[in-house]
Amino acid sequence: MDTMFKNLCAKLYYEQDKPKRIDGNKDNEGFISTLVFSVIHLLWCLSLIEIFKGIAVSRSPSTERKSRANAIDFHTVLKWVIVLFFLVYPRGLAWKVGVGTLAYFLFMNLFSYFYYHLWKYEPPTEIASKPDVFHARTNRRFILFALSFLYSIVGFAAFFRGPWGAELRLFDRSMENAPITDALAASVANAFTFTPGQFVPASHFGYALLTTQVFYSFVFLVVILVVSLPPKS
Repeated sequence: MDTMFKNLCAKLYYEQDKPKRIDGNKDNEGFISTLVFSVIHLLWCLSLIEIFKGIAVSRSPSTERKSRANAIDFHTVLKWVIVLFFLVYPRGLAWKVGVGTLAYFLFMNLFSYFYYHLWKYEPPTEIASKPDVFHARTNRRFILFALSFLYSIVGFAAFFRGPWGAELRLFDRSMENAPITDALAASVANAFTFTPGQFVPASHFGYALLTTQVFYSFVFLVVILVVSLPPKS
């Protein structure tokens, strides 16, 4: 059974991206570090993009980097198709299904950047000695970062247009089934904490929803962006 599970994991996940404990630091870790590592590992295993990467690399191990990149792009397209569907049709499926799906992708969207930009140790590679390759890689990371941040804007706009929009007011009107442009404008304004008096919560839940988006944007723009910027030589 253990061998079968390991073989399954080998096919489902890309080993190089797997969370790893630093052997030389184990003597400095207490139970809190162990618990946090276990949570990070669990969340990583639940990330759909990691499964996509694992399957892609296992199918084409000779082109490992290309397969990994294609898997990331495929996952990016998939999550954008899903969020745009719920933005246009907030009641296209059962609302609880929509909320669960969007919440999962939004959370994993943030977790992936936390994991790869803050948590995971990246040893020096030969790319650092090739300025042109390093620059091209930085450009790709920036494009994916921009798409991920825009995804959060659209994701919360979809929340605003759904039944949760009844907890928000724009010009004294409920945000539920509001025009898409209004939902996007409200999401952008709230993400950058530029919320005019015309866009306000109508309940404690509405206040919590807006606060959640502000916190989400803070983590993305302040913590992750600052840490992930390459140091100037």
